[in-house]
Parts: sequence; C-alpha cells; structure tokens
Amino acid sequence: MNIIQKIHYQLLNPISLIVWCWLGTMFFIGGIWQLESNRFNFWAVILMFSALILMIIMRQRHVLIIDYEHQTLLFRGIILRNSHIFTRKQIQHLRLAPRQAILSFVDASYFPMHLVVSKKGQHLLNKFVTVRDEL
Repeated sequence: MNIIQKIHYQLLNPISLIVWCWLGTMFFIGGIWQLESNRFNFWAVILMFSALILMIIMRQRHVLIIDYEHQTLLFRGIILRNSHIFTRKQIQHLRLAPRQAILSFVDASYFPMHLVVSKKGQHLLNKFVTVRDEL
C-alpha cells in the first residue's frame, strides 16, 4: 500500500462557490465580448484566459494529502500558508454523499468540512478514517 495518497478537492462553502461563480462569469463575459466584437478583441481574450488559468490553478492547488505512516490529513489550499493538518484522532465522523465528503471533528471549534471529491477520493478518505491502527 502506498504510504501517501493525494486527492484533489474543492471546499463546498459559500466563499468557494462565489469565487467559482465569479471565475465562470469572467470566462463567459470574455467569450461573449469576443463573439460580439467585429474583429479580434485582445482584452476579451485576456479576460477569458486569465479566468481559465485561475480555474486551473484553483483545481490543481487544492490537494488533500493522506499520510498513512503519520496518520494525518494535510489540506493544501491556493496559498501555502492555508495548509491545515489533522490527525486521525481529531476526526470524529466521515459522512459520504454523492461527490461529497463531510468531515466532522472532535474539537467543537472546527466547523464540519464539506468537500467535493471524486469517488476514488471518497474511497481513500473512508479507508483512512475507518481503518484503525492497522499500520
């Protein structure tokens, strides 16, 4: 078994949804602006590609690293200082929904984390949370 697994995730909170909506709006406004122009519109293409590049960065930078050796979850965000580390003992409950994983923590000061993950990511998270002290 691989000791470290990486999963791409997206937070399912209002701020994340607003950011994705703004990026999608920027992309489509740039596309409409280009289509409505009579000739090549440099600014519309810049707007489209900058929104697309920001979408790709957001998708690639949100990584959840499962470390089986140290029994930790490392959440990495866009900004490196936004990294959070949780041990398996801090996770109280994992609830799976279609394309979602909801992590509840023992410490009441942490809100439950709603994540959008793939089926593979759901399987890896479920395996990490449910299998106890096997390694």
